[in-house]
Amino acid sequence: AYNYGICLLNLGRSEQAEIFVALESAKHPDYPLLMSLLCVLQLCAENFSSAERISEKLRAANYAISDYIKARAVALEQFGHPAIASQLRQAAVTVGVQ
Repeated sequence: AYNYGICLLNLGRSEQAEIFVALESAKHPDYPLLMSLLCVLQLCAENFSSAERISEKLRAANYAISDYIKARAVALEQFGHPAIASQLRQAAVTVGVQ
């Protein structure tokens, strides 16, 4: 589920990835990588309250969500999606997880 979600995001299909990952995350609510990806997708969709809730849960578990977000933004740029990367970075600042 995580790998498929990443593939969708890297293809620039963040909305489709968000739907898929949200459904899968409900089945595996404590899987940090899936939660991190869902946080990124929520940031891309500007669902700030959800992204903030997920990031707080990850930080409480000592997961480096800020580093993960930065890595996803870099990957998005490398895959030719600078607009999504920029949107992700701006949303992360808004939520305070930059």
